[in-house]
Amino acid sequence: MIDTIIDFLRLVLEVFGLLATVDSSMSGSTLAVALLALAVLTLALLATAVHAATRGSAPHPTRRIELTAPLAQSDPDAAGHVRRRGPGQVTAAA
Repeated sequence: MIDTIIDFLRLVLEVFGLLATVDSSMSGSTLAVALLALAVLTLALLATAVHAATRGSAPHPTRRIELTAPLAQSDPDAAGHVRRRGPGQVTAAA
């Protein structure tokens, strides 16, 4: 397994031209597979970079976006305060 990984890394380095030794026994299909793997890796890195750039900044993890009542309002029964209910729970009409 380690030998396969080392051979693959050596092949990628040869494709990039960073390693000068070229193995004469390397077939065309091996080169095609290495180039295809390199192309897929490049596309994945580009897609990740584009997604990260267009996503913008993440909201604060404790900030709740759907709150409509001001945060200073501490009385849960005050007028205008959002009442959280689970499914099946009914609140009494006042």
